[in-house]
Amino acid sequence: MFKTISHKKIYQNRWLTFYADSISFPNGAKGVYGYVERNSGVSIAVLDKNYSILLIEQYRYPTKKCHIEIPAGSIIKGETPEQACLRELAEEAGIYEIEELEFLQTYYPLSAHSTETQSLFMARVQRFSEFKGTEFDEDIQSYLVTPIDKALKMIDIGKIDDAITSNAIQLVHRKLNKK
Repeated sequence: MFKTISHKKIYQNRWLTFYADSISFPNGAKGVYGYVERNSGVSIAVLDKNYSILLIEQYRYPTKKCHIEIPAGSIIKGETPEQACLRELAEEAGIYEIEELEFLQTYYPLSAHSTETQSLFMARVQRFSEFKGTEFDEDIQSYLVTPIDKALKMIDIGKIDDAITSNAIQLVHRKLNKK
């Protein structure tokens, strides 16, 4: 559909690379398409036996505010998505043991601007205990365990505004209601 005329790297760090590509459209017009090449990631909906979900209030620099999210993070080179889930749960919430880890879906959270994919998993724990993040996640403000139905209402009123988290809660809710 688009033809790449030139491909230019603008900036790179260990998590992402910014590009500005000169392109031509099918009608012959020319333009610049900027996008981010980003490591793939995992997100984990952690549920207990009562179908309550773990949510994390986390400060996000780009928006300059706290967002309510599920545990998530990048897959480190050489890691499987499952290994990344276990590492992220330990780092973000101090969860070292889970009963079950089920893959749900891989999707693009922002396909117009990024190559990143997210692999969504559902993890089951017997019960939640005290949470504590590690030195890797100093942006975590607090933890919340809430019934999945209440989390859906939080999406409806805009209290949960993170797209990855909103998608995960809704997918998990539909999956649980199929059983």
